[in-house]
Amino acid sequence: MRRVIYCTSHTGAPEIVYSVHVGNNDPSELPQNQCKHQFIVSFAPLYAIENLLPCTVQYVLSNAERKRIHSGLLQKKEQFSLLHPPVNQALYLQIKIPGYPTWSDPCPINGSEKNISINLFDDKKRYLKIHIDAVYDLTHTMIFAIYVPYWIVNKTGLPLLCKESLGIAPGQSEMEKNMKDVIGECRDYLFSDMLSSEPLLFSFKGKSQDLYVKVSDSHWSNPLSLNSQNTSGFVDVWDQKKI
Repeated sequence: MRRVIYCTSHTGAPEIVYSVHVGNNDPSELPQNQCKHQFIVSFAPLYAIENLLPCTVQYVLSNAERKRIHSGLLQKKEQFSLLHPPVNQALYLQIKIPGYPTWSDPCPINGSEKNISINLFDDKKRYLKIHIDAVYDLTHTMIFAIYVPYWIVNKTGLPLLCKESLGIAPGQSEMEKNMKDVIGECRDYLFSDMLSSEPLLFSFKGKSQDLYVKVSDSHWSNPLSLNSQNTSGFVDVWDQKKI
Protein backbone atom coordinates (compact mmCIF):
# COMPACT_ATOMS: atom_id res chain seq x y z
CA MET A 1 0.00 0.00 0.00
CA ARG A 2 1.32 3.44 -0.95
CA ARG A 3 -0.02 6.78 0.25
CA VAL A 4 1.05 10.43 0.09
CA ILE A 5 1.09 12.69 3.14
CA TYR A 6 1.52 16.46 3.37
CA CYS A 7 3.39 18.06 6.27
CA THR A 8 2.65 21.77 6.80
CA SER A 9 5.15 23.93 8.66
CA HIS A 10 3.92 26.35 11.35
CA THR A 11 6.47 28.87 10.01
CA GLY A 12 4.69 29.15 6.66
CA ALA A 13 7.36 27.24 4.72
CA PRO A 14 6.23 25.14 1.72
CA GLU A 15 4.60 21.81 2.42
CA ILE A 16 6.85 18.78 2.62
CA VAL A 17 5.40 15.84 0.73
CA TYR A 18 6.30 12.24 1.59
CA SER A 19 5.53 8.92 0.00
CA VAL A 20 4.43 6.39 2.62
CA HIS A 21 4.64 2.69 1.79
CA VAL A 22 3.30 -0.07 4.04
CA GLY A 23 4.36 -3.62 3.19
CA ASN A 24 6.14 -6.75 4.33
CA ASN A 25 8.11 -7.58 1.23
CA ASP A 26 11.07 -5.16 1.28
CA PRO A 27 14.11 -7.44 0.77
CA SER A 28 16.50 -4.74 1.97
CA GLU A 29 14.91 -4.50 5.43
CA LEU A 30 13.40 -7.82 6.52
CA PRO A 31 15.02 -11.24 7.07
CA GLN A 32 13.94 -14.21 4.99
CA ASN A 33 12.17 -15.86 7.94
CA GLN A 34 10.01 -12.81 8.66
CA CYS A 35 6.57 -13.16 10.17
CA LYS A 36 3.81 -12.59 7.65
CA HIS A 37 2.19 -10.14 10.08
CA GLN A 38 5.33 -8.01 10.35
CA PHE A 39 5.18 -4.81 8.27
CA ILE A 40 7.54 -2.02 7.29
CA VAL A 41 6.25 1.56 7.15
CA SER A 42 8.62 3.55 4.89
CA PHE A 43 8.68 7.36 4.62
CA ALA A 44 10.50 8.66 1.55
CA PRO A 45 10.50 11.63 -0.85
CA LEU A 46 7.85 11.50 -3.52
CA TYR A 47 10.29 12.37 -6.34
CA ALA A 48 14.05 12.40 -6.91
CA ILE A 49 16.27 13.35 -9.86
CA GLU A 50 19.41 11.32 -10.57
CA ASN A 51 22.29 12.25 -12.87
CA LEU A 52 23.61 9.21 -14.78
CA LEU A 53 25.65 11.30 -17.23
CA PRO A 54 29.48 11.48 -17.09
CA CYS A 55 29.25 15.26 -16.58
CA THR A 56 27.52 17.78 -14.37
CA VAL A 57 23.87 18.69 -14.99
CA GLN A 58 22.24 22.02 -14.20
CA TYR A 59 18.50 21.68 -13.63
CA VAL A 60 15.44 23.83 -13.02
CA LEU A 61 12.14 22.47 -11.71
CA SER A 62 8.98 24.53 -12.16
CA ASN A 63 5.22 24.16 -11.85
CA ALA A 64 2.49 24.53 -14.47
CA GLU A 65 2.69 28.36 -14.21
CA ARG A 66 6.46 28.07 -14.91
CA LYS A 67 7.19 29.32 -11.39
CA ARG A 68 10.58 28.03 -10.28
CA ILE A 69 10.37 25.46 -7.49
CA HIS A 70 14.00 24.47 -7.24
CA SER A 71 17.23 24.69 -9.21
CA GLY A 72 20.72 23.37 -8.71
CA LEU A 73 23.70 21.43 -10.00
CA LEU A 74 23.99 17.63 -9.98
CA GLN A 75 27.43 16.03 -10.05
CA LYS A 76 28.05 12.63 -11.66
CA LYS A 77 25.91 9.93 -10.01
CA GLU A 78 24.38 12.51 -7.65
CA GLN A 79 20.71 12.41 -6.68
CA PHE A 80 18.44 15.21 -5.49
CA SER A 81 15.26 14.51 -3.47
CA LEU A 82 12.38 16.90 -4.09
CA LEU A 83 10.59 17.54 -0.78
CA HIS A 84 8.34 20.38 -1.99
CA PRO A 85 6.69 19.21 -5.24
CA PRO A 86 3.65 21.14 -6.49
CA VAL A 87 0.40 19.71 -5.14
CA ASN A 88 -1.96 18.45 -7.83
CA GLN A 89 0.03 20.26 -10.52
CA ALA A 90 2.32 19.25 -13.35
CA LEU A 91 6.06 19.30 -12.72
CA TYR A 92 8.43 20.59 -15.42
CA LEU A 93 12.17 19.95 -15.82
CA GLN A 94 14.81 21.92 -17.75
CA ILE A 95 18.46 20.89 -17.97
CA LYS A 96 21.78 22.24 -19.27
CA ILE A 97 25.12 20.41 -19.62
CA PRO A 98 28.70 21.46 -20.57
CA GLY A 99 29.25 21.87 -24.31
CA TYR A 100 25.62 22.81 -24.99
CA PRO A 101 25.11 26.58 -24.63
CA THR A 102 21.33 26.76 -24.16
CA TRP A 103 18.78 25.29 -21.77
CA SER A 104 16.37 22.60 -22.91
CA ASP A 105 12.69 23.38 -23.28
CA PRO A 106 10.57 22.64 -20.17
CA CYS A 107 9.59 18.97 -20.18
CA PRO A 108 6.65 17.66 -18.11
CA ILE A 109 7.56 14.87 -15.71
CA ASN A 110 4.86 13.17 -13.65
CA GLY A 111 5.60 9.46 -13.91
CA SER A 112 2.73 8.65 -16.27
CA GLU A 113 5.29 8.23 -19.07
CA LYS A 114 8.14 5.91 -18.11
CA ASN A 115 10.56 7.11 -20.81
CA ILE A 116 10.70 10.66 -22.09
CA SER A 117 13.40 12.67 -23.83
CA ILE A 118 14.80 16.20 -23.86
CA ASN A 119 16.71 17.75 -26.77
CA LEU A 120 19.82 19.87 -26.23
CA PHE A 121 21.43 21.84 -29.07
CA ASP A 122 25.15 22.46 -29.55
CA ASP A 123 26.64 25.60 -31.15
CA LYS A 124 26.11 24.05 -34.62
CA LYS A 125 22.36 23.56 -33.92
CA ARG A 126 22.79 19.78 -33.84
CA TYR A 127 20.68 18.20 -31.13
CA LEU A 128 21.44 15.52 -28.57
CA LYS A 129 18.57 13.42 -27.28
CA ILE A 130 18.77 13.08 -23.47
CA HIS A 131 16.64 10.28 -22.02
CA ILE A 132 14.76 10.40 -18.72
CA ASP A 133 13.43 7.17 -17.22
CA ALA A 134 10.87 7.19 -14.41
CA VAL A 135 11.30 4.21 -12.06
CA TYR A 136 10.39 3.40 -8.46
CA ASP A 137 13.14 2.47 -6.03
CA LEU A 138 12.73 0.14 -3.00
CA THR A 139 11.36 2.98 -0.87
CA HIS A 140 8.78 3.76 -3.59
CA THR A 141 10.32 7.10 -4.47
CA MET A 142 9.91 7.85 -8.16
CA ILE A 143 13.40 8.40 -9.58
CA PHE A 144 13.78 10.46 -12.76
CA ALA A 145 17.11 9.17 -14.12
CA ILE A 146 18.87 11.39 -16.68
CA TYR A 147 21.09 9.49 -19.14
CA VAL A 148 22.16 8.86 -22.74
CA PRO A 149 22.36 5.32 -24.19
CA TYR A 150 26.02 5.57 -25.25
CA TRP A 151 29.28 7.08 -24.05
CA ILE A 152 32.00 7.16 -26.72
CA VAL A 153 35.54 7.14 -25.34
CA ASN A 154 38.50 7.98 -27.60
CA LYS A 155 41.64 6.01 -26.67
CA THR A 156 43.34 6.25 -30.07
CA GLY A 157 45.50 9.25 -29.19
CA LEU A 158 44.21 10.91 -32.39
CA PRO A 159 41.28 13.24 -33.08
CA LEU A 160 38.08 11.24 -33.57
CA LEU A 161 34.81 12.28 -35.24
CA CYS A 162 31.55 10.29 -34.99
CA LYS A 163 28.34 10.34 -36.95
CA GLU A 164 25.19 8.34 -37.55
CA SER A 165 23.06 8.00 -40.65
CA LEU A 166 21.42 11.41 -40.04
CA GLY A 167 24.67 13.32 -39.75
CA ILE A 168 27.57 14.22 -37.48
CA ALA A 169 26.88 13.65 -33.81
CA PRO A 170 26.46 16.82 -31.70
CA GLY A 171 29.04 18.07 -29.24
CA GLN A 172 31.93 17.80 -31.75
CA SER A 173 33.84 20.30 -33.83
CA GLU A 174 33.96 20.28 -37.62
CA MET A 175 36.65 19.48 -40.20
CA GLU A 176 38.89 22.03 -41.83
CA LYS A 177 39.08 21.39 -45.58
CA ASN A 178 41.92 21.84 -48.06
CA MET A 179 44.66 22.68 -45.58
CA LYS A 180 48.22 21.95 -46.65
CA ASP A 181 50.15 19.31 -44.76
CA VAL A 182 53.89 19.32 -43.99
CA ILE A 183 54.83 18.29 -47.54
CA GLY A 184 52.53 20.80 -49.23
CA GLU A 185 49.61 18.49 -50.12
CA CYS A 186 46.03 19.67 -49.57
CA ARG A 187 44.18 17.42 -47.15
CA ASP A 188 41.09 17.58 -44.98
CA TYR A 189 42.06 17.91 -41.35
CA LEU A 190 39.90 17.15 -38.39
CA PHE A 191 39.78 19.48 -35.40
CA SER A 192 37.94 17.54 -32.72
CA ASP A 193 37.29 17.89 -29.01
CA MET A 194 37.57 14.11 -28.76
CA LEU A 195 41.25 14.22 -27.82
CA SER A 196 40.22 14.69 -24.18
CA SER A 197 39.49 11.87 -21.78
CA GLU A 198 35.87 12.99 -21.37
CA PRO A 199 33.33 10.70 -23.09
CA LEU A 200 31.23 11.95 -25.98
CA LEU A 201 27.51 11.73 -25.16
CA PHE A 202 25.76 9.90 -27.98
CA SER A 203 22.23 8.77 -28.83
CA PHE A 204 20.67 7.76 -32.13
CA LYS A 205 17.98 9.98 -33.61
CA GLY A 206 16.98 7.71 -36.50
CA LYS A 207 16.01 4.05 -36.70
CA SER A 208 19.46 2.97 -37.84
CA GLN A 209 21.82 1.88 -35.04
CA ASP A 210 24.98 2.22 -37.16
CA LEU A 211 27.92 4.37 -36.05
CA TYR A 212 30.58 5.80 -38.40
CA VAL A 213 33.94 7.17 -37.28
CA LYS A 214 36.68 9.29 -38.83
CA VAL A 215 40.17 9.30 -37.30
CA SER A 216 42.43 12.33 -37.95
CA ASP A 217 42.21 13.00 -41.74
CA SER A 218 40.82 9.59 -42.72
CA HIS A 219 37.74 8.68 -44.73
CA TRP A 220 34.60 7.59 -42.90
CA SER A 221 34.71 4.02 -41.64
CA ASN A 222 32.31 1.27 -42.59
CA PRO A 223 29.17 1.21 -40.41
CA LEU A 224 29.62 -0.22 -36.92
CA SER A 225 26.38 -1.65 -35.53
CA LEU A 226 25.65 -0.86 -31.88
CA ASN A 227 22.62 -3.16 -31.67
CA SER A 228 24.56 -5.78 -29.72
CA GLN A 229 25.78 -5.11 -26.18
CA ASN A 230 28.89 -6.46 -24.46
CA THR A 231 30.57 -7.32 -27.75
CA SER A 232 33.88 -6.28 -29.27
CA GLY A 233 35.18 -6.14 -32.81
CA PHE A 234 37.20 -4.21 -35.37
CA VAL A 235 36.46 -1.40 -37.77
CA ASP A 236 38.62 -0.42 -40.75
CA VAL A 237 39.37 3.27 -41.21
CA TRP A 238 41.12 4.29 -44.46
CA ASP A 239 43.22 7.43 -44.72
CA GLN A 240 43.09 9.87 -47.65
CA LYS A 241 45.48 7.72 -49.66
CA LYS A 242 43.46 4.51 -49.09
CA ILE A 243 46.11 3.09 -46.74
